[in-house]
Order: sequence, then structure tokens, then C-alpha cells
Amino acid sequence: MTAYFTRGDIETVKRDLKDHFDLIFHTTEVFEIVPKGYSKAKGIQWICEYLNISKEDTYAFGDSVNDLEMLSYVSHGIAMGNATDPAKEAADYVTADIWNDGIMQGLKHFSLI
Repeated sequence: MTAYFTRGDIETVKRDLKDHFDLIFHTTEVFEIVPKGYSKAKGIQWICEYLNISKEDTYAFGDSVNDLEMLSYVSHGIAMGNATDPAKEAADYVTADIWNDGIMQGLKHFSLI
């Protein structure tokens, strides 16, 4: 769903939702609204516990601010070559960009294929 907000609207949204939601800003105009306590990292943690998978066996690819916690949580965080600088800093490895087979190259780097 796409919604359009003015700067004043964004401040109102932040104020009204802060107790129940985290706002993840990609830019000053682009943000995600995520329920507090939920993240990609929490999802990975839950599925690993549910399936009895060791954290040492976790890999994740990311490219933006909404991936920072996940890239830091997994044992092998991989940033795409076209990722934001914060995503690259959070990752253990930076692969090629998405348009140059970055996922395949990342998988090869870690001998997963």
C-alpha cells in the first residue's frame, strides 16, 4: 500500500504510533511501519529455534536500513553491492550488486553453491 504524507503528517504519525510501532526511515520521505518487537532478525531467531537450526548456520542478504538488525544478527551477513552504506557496514561480506548476480556470487563466496 502506498500512502502520501506531508512532513507534518509524518511527525503526527511518529508521535501517534511510537508506543506500538517502529518507523524505519529509508529516506526522509520513505519509511516502513513495523510493530514493536518484530524484525527480520526476530523472524530468523524464531525460525531457527522452531527448526532447531544453529545460529552459526545463518546467512542473510540485505541492502537497506530495514536489514541492519538482520545483517548483524546472523552469523554471515551479506550486503548487496548496491546496498546503503549502513547495510554494508553491518554486513560481514559485500557481494556484487543485484543486477550483477550478487546473490549467486554471495552464495558462491560462502561455498553454498
